[in-house]
Amino acid sequence: MKKSIFLLLLAVCIIPSQAEIIDLNQSISHAVVNSPLAAEKIAIRLADTAEQLDRNRLTNPAFGIEFNQEGILEAALEQPLRLSDIAGSRQSYKRLLNEINTLEERLDLLSITQQTEAAYYDLYILQEEESFSRQRLGFLNQAKKYINNSINFNGMNEADVITFEADVLAAQTESNNLRFTLEHEYMIFLRFLNVEFKDITLKTPDTVSLPNLEAVLNAVKSNPSPKKMLELKRDRAEKELRVFNQDRRLPVITPGVKYKKDNDELSGLIALEVPLWDSKKNQYEVHLADLTRAKALLSVFDNIPLDEIIKRAYGHLSNQIETVNAYHTKILPIYQKGVTKIEDNFLRGQASVIEVWQIREKQLDAQAKYLGSLKTLLNAKTDLELLIGIRLEDIQ
Repeated sequence: MKKSIFLLLLAVCIIPSQAEIIDLNQSISHAVVNSPLAAEKIAIRLADTAEQLDRNRLTNPAFGIEFNQEGILEAALEQPLRLSDIAGSRQSYKRLLNEINTLEERLDLLSITQQTEAAYYDLYILQEEESFSRQRLGFLNQAKKYINNSINFNGMNEADVITFEADVLAAQTESNNLRFTLEHEYMIFLRFLNVEFKDITLKTPDTVSLPNLEAVLNAVKSNPSPKKMLELKRDRAEKELRVFNQDRRLPVITPGVKYKKDNDELSGLIALEVPLWDSKKNQYEVHLADLTRAKALLSVFDNIPLDEIIKRAYGHLSNQIETVNAYHTKILPIYQKGVTKIEDNFLRGQASVIEVWQIREKQLDAQAKYLGSLKTLLNAKTDLELLIGIRLEDIQ
C-alpha cells in the first residue's frame, strides 16, 4: 500500500502540469478589472474631469471677525459671485462636462478592450509561428534519420547532405528562438493582465461575427462615435469661451453681511472687483483658438460623411473576415495535405528534397499570409469600432 502511494506521488511530481488554456474573453475580463492600464486610464480621466469641475464651483465664501480682550467686536461674511455663476452658464457647462465624462468612460473601456485584443492577437500569432516551426523541425529531424541511414538517399550527394544538415541546424535555431521568445511574451501578457503566474496557451480567437450594416450604422446614434465626441468638445469649447468672456468683462460681485456687537447692528455690503487693468485678453485668445480647432476637426465630417466612412470600413473588415476564413478553412488544409503526401513520398524514396522544399516554401508563405491576415483583420475591426464607439460584439 505504501509503495503504491509512493509511486502515485512520484508520478504527480514527474508529470508536468498542463498549460491552462485561456481565451480572448477571459483576457478582456481580467484586463478591464485588474490591469494597470485600466487603473491608469481611470485615474487620468478622473483627474482631468475633477480639475475642470473644480474650476466651475462657486468661489469659497470669506468669513472675518474683529475681536479684543473683551470678545468679538465685528463679524463679516462675504460670497464672491461671478456673472457666470449668476447667469447659470457654469451650471450648464458642468452638465456638459458630466455628459462628456460618461462617454469618455465608455471609450476608456473600449480602448482597454482593444489593447487587450491587440496583445492577445500578437501573442497568438507568435504562438502559431512557434507551432509551425516545431512542425517543420519535426519533419527535418525525421528525414535526417533516413538520410543518415542511407549513403545515397533519394539521389542526394554529399553536398546535398551537408546543406540539409545546415537546414536542420537553422530550423532548430529558429525553433529554439521562437520557443524562448514565446515563453517571455507569455510572461509579459500575464503581467499586462495582472494575474498570477501560470503556464498558458491561447485559444484560437473566435471568428469575428459582423452585424449587418444597418445595425452598425444605427449603433452610431447611441454611442460615442468620433463625430459625437467632436460635437461635444465643440460645445464644451463654446461654453468655456462664453463663461470666460462673461467673467472677464464684468466685475466680480461680492455681497456680504456685517454684524457690529457694540450697537447690535446688522448691515449689508457689496464689493465689486472691476477688470480695469487685467482683461485676460491672452487667455481669451487661447479659448478662442480651442473653439476654432474643435470646429476645424468637426468640419472633416462635412466633406466626408461619417456614414460613408463607416461603410468603407465595414467593407474592408468584411473582406478581411473572408480572407482569414479562406486561409484557415481551405488554403492551409490543402497545403497541409500536399505537404503530408510529398513528405511521405520523400521518406519512401519517391520524391527529392528539392520537391519537398518547393511545396514546403509555398506552405510557409501561405502560413505567413494567414498570420498577417489575422493582424490585418484585427486592425480593421478596431478601426470600425472606433468609428461607432462600441465593440461589434456588443451591438444588439
